[in-house]
Amino acid sequence: MMAFLRLEDLTSEIEVVIFSRLYEEFASYLEEGKLVLVGGRLDMATDSPKIVAEKIIPFSKINGSNQKLHVNIFEEKWENIDLKRLKDIVHSHKGRHALYLHLTNSKEQRVTIRSKTIKVGFSDEFISQLEDVLGEDCLWLSEE
Repeated sequence: MMAFLRLEDLTSEIEVVIFSRLYEEFASYLEEGKLVLVGGRLDMATDSPKIVAEKIIPFSKINGSNQKLHVNIFEEKWENIDLKRLKDIVHSHKGRHALYLHLTNSKEQRVTIRSKTIKVGFSDEFISQLEDVLGEDCLWLSEE
């Protein structure tokens, strides 16, 4: 058995092909709305590019990996954002992962800020709190 899924980030989406061995191992994590990190190779053999999955990391296991958390704050949120609450959320979820804040304007121009001292840990509660302040689809992960 194999699976096909759509992977989305803030700007686009791509189809991911998951072959049987990987699918059997991670099928329980591959549900709509569940966060996973997918690593693989890009397949450009067809008109529509695909990622052929080679590894899947369930969100619950990301704390043991070397991931960076990216938080995108769009221009329309700049004036209304509760900065104290955002700071409290970040400081109450300390961990080992770098945090990058991206300030994106309406022209898709971005300024990136990274603190050398603030590191965060991942949890469903942390993600939920960030999304409450910043809105959905404001977060993504990348490898260090």
